[in-house]
Parts: sequence; structure tokens; C-alpha cells
Amino acid sequence: MKNQIMSIKGLVSTDASETDVKNTLQNLTNNPSYSVSIDYTFLYLDNKLLAGLLCQKMTYAKNHGKMLHYKIRQYSFSSALNDFDLIDVVGILIDNAIEHSTDEDIYITIGQPENSDISDFYIEIENADPKATPEYIKQMFKKDHTFKKERRGHGYRMHILKNKINKNNGSITIENTIKKDTLMLKIIVEV
Repeated sequence: MKNQIMSIKGLVSTDASETDVKNTLQNLTNNPSYSVSIDYTFLYLDNKLLAGLLCQKMTYAKNHGKMLHYKIRQYSFSSALNDFDLIDVVGILIDNAIEHSTDEDIYITIGQPENSDISDFYIEIENADPKATPEYIKQMFKKDHTFKKERRGHGYRMHILKNKINKNNGSITIENTIKKDTLMLKIIVEV
């Protein structure tokens, strides 16, 4: 495994095209020793830091018994956030979904809905969360809000996320949906 990872690192630092990198990663993960077949279409995102984060979060989710389902509707976008803040926001959203989802499937959509003339960054994350009551939604962005037993050092990420979005005149929409007879929490961020 270490040799495979080192070969990927070497491939990325060469002049290989995105298609070459994608094909190499697919060949490696189609190896029977891997238990999950991964769709690497997110590698075509113009923002390579975001593509790398999405790849890393797939492994993180798998290690926590979850499966991320990505849908990319837009590969190029602009954002009021700098790349590092964008990565921070997306990482917070995905980590939060992985930690709180009561189901293994988490759905992530990147890109504005079809027929939208807005080019701002758009992400939608949907995960099963029976606690997603109106009161819960009201509390989730408060500083120090956490459901973890060890409260010290926790409860800041969603507060930080909200501040970054507000500072850059973005929007956060939260709604409950039903998917496969399961109550889902959907968070939409545009910035």
C-alpha cells in the first residue's frame, strides 16, 4: 500500500494530465483488495485543493462506516471565500455530516442547480439526522454547541462556518427532507 501511495504522489508531481491521474487512481482502486468502488469525477473540479479534500474525506468517511455520494453539477465556480476558507467550510460540513449521520449514506452536491445563472460556490449536504428539529437547527450554530460527551474543545466548527459565510455575504439554508423514508438534514451553503 505504501508503494501505491508513493506512486500516486509521484504521478501528481509529474506533468501527467488530469485524465492520466484519474485513470491511474481508478486502476489502483479497481484492485480486488479494495472494497469500495469510487467515482473520481470530482477530480475534474478546477479547484484542485477541493478535489483533494473530497478524496481524503471519502477515506475518512469509510473509516467511520459512512459512504459519501458526490454529485458534481459544476466543475468551475467563483467564490467570495479564498481557497483555504472554502476548504475549511467544506471540511466542516462533511465532518459534521459524518459525525452526526445515523445512516451510512451521505449525499453531497457541488454546483448550482441547472438553469441557475449564479456562478457562486454551492454545496448541499444531506445526511440522516433524527435530531434535526427546528430547535436543534436554531442551536447548531451557537458557540460551544455540541452533542459530544467531552464538551471541552468542541462546538466551535459550525459557529466558525457561519461566521465565514456571513463575513463573505454568503447564505446558509437548512431544511428537513425525506429520503428513503428517513428524516434528513439538508444544509445548503452558497458563497
